[in-house]
Amino acid sequence: MDEDQRNQRRHERIPLHSRISIGPAGDIHWVEGHNISLRGLSFYTTQPVVVGSTIRIGIRDGSGAAFSLDGAVRHVTPVAGEAKWIVGAEFPEDLSEATFDLITKPGFDPPQL
Repeated sequence: MDEDQRNQRRHERIPLHSRISIGPAGDIHWVEGHNISLRGLSFYTTQPVVVGSTIRIGIRDGSGAAFSLDGAVRHVTPVAGEAKWIVGAEFPEDLSEATFDLITKPGFDPPQL
């Protein structure tokens, strides 16, 4: 994907500087969120993730309510000079505006580790 294609994305990306859980049941680990849009999110991880795999993404809102989303891993890119990757995952369908607003609103309280 070249720079022009990156700048012509369908949905605006919003920074997601919080911890989220990812993985199949029984193999959950915590990752650092990078950004989110109506159609997907990206995160940093120190554990490799397979392109094409489906992951469960866990997020907790400011009220303490937890919800999960499925995502298909679309890209895994090494971060230069660091032992981690940036991973992009696509949701099967767009998030509702209400869910997106909840996750991106000021005061969003990520789960504590």
